[in-house]
Amino acid sequence: MKGTPSLGLATLFVVVLAACTAPAPVPDRMTTPAGPEGDQPRRWTGPETQDAIAFGVDQAIVGWDGGYLTGTGAGRGVYSLAVSQDARQWRNAIPEGIVDLATVRAVAAHGSQAYVLGWTSEALVVWRTADGRAWQPITLKQGTIPISRSRADDMTFTIAAGPRGVVVAGGYDFDPPEGVGLYIWHSPDGQSFRSAITIPGPENNVPGSEIGITATPEGFLAMAGGEEDMLYQSTDGVNWEDLTTGFEGAHIQHVAAAGATLVAFTRTYVTYEPVPYFRRDGVWHKTSLDPGRLPDAGVVPAVERQVTAVRNWGTGLIALGNVRPGEGVVTSGMVWHSADGRQWTRMPVRDNRFDQAAGLMDLAVRGGEAVITGYSYDESTEKLQTWRAPAPSR
Repeated sequence: MKGTPSLGLATLFVVVLAACTAPAPVPDRMTTPAGPEGDQPRRWTGPETQDAIAFGVDQAIVGWDGGYLTGTGAGRGVYSLAVSQDARQWRNAIPEGIVDLATVRAVAAHGSQAYVLGWTSEALVVWRTADGRAWQPITLKQGTIPISRSRADDMTFTIAAGPRGVVVAGGYDFDPPEGVGLYIWHSPDGQSFRSAITIPGPENNVPGSEIGITATPEGFLAMAGGEEDMLYQSTDGVNWEDLTTGFEGAHIQHVAAAGATLVAFTRTYVTYEPVPYFRRDGVWHKTSLDPGRLPDAGVVPAVERQVTAVRNWGTGLIALGNVRPGEGVVTSGMVWHSADGRQWTRMPVRDNRFDQAAGLMDLAVRGGEAVITGYSYDESTEKLQTWRAPAPSR
């Protein structure tokens, strides 16, 4: 589309080898626990290949009453943003005045509204839409916070929307003001935002690019990974409770909530092994991921897995991931389901054709349908892929 920035796939994509049928390594454990009943997804169909839009391996997708919205940004004006009614036919959707997207998760949605977080030539702005065509810009009030377009490439921002409103979180990748951890903006209605507040960070901590904000049924979870991690919870987007203690030897990567249960996925310092936790009675408890069972695809030791997203699924949760890319690795996507954050059951990989993916990226629910996005790679090109399943009834 005329005036739409071109997304540099070479910049955004990690090159991985195509899936093949070589034998899988021996897993760290072989038992597969029985899956929970209720909202557990039974079968995904796909993959369908999407050729119409540019994309990257950090591609986010959200669903709302008006359709699906997907976007990704690499900084310095390189980004992609598109909308669709069915997650098959896409059209570019660029709000007037936008020059760049936020560099982590730049899209969010809840109910009748979808949101895009990005920069104009002068300020950080949230654009709001009901139909993906008409966009209302909302400039975020800085207050005394020292952010500017000139330092946009030194900062990371992300956005989330839920029943308690819309929250934007961000911070500096390096050289932050003393004592600063996260900047937070909150809007109870998605139409106007309060001036930014600051959540103090650990001494000499720089949040870096692993900044996340998650909307939960009861409020929000905010996290930042740096030399020392941060994890906070809020019911109103203004008052934040520190939940960081309890993750020794690992960085926090993803957070979510299922009912009253909070969930965090970490990555160990040395081996990068993904380790899930759930919070009960004010204490974090370590649990584990079902590795699957041979002869299914993607049955690998824990150190060869990575988790890329954790999303709500009805009253439970879904985690997406893949075999960690590397030379000579047989790639495959993976999906786990949990009813309560304590037990994570892996869905069959070959039966759902997740082995056709190099990786899985995100999940969106719209009405009665759920869509997973992933990507594949062959010798000539990269492809955006989608899988579909009926959405949970609750």
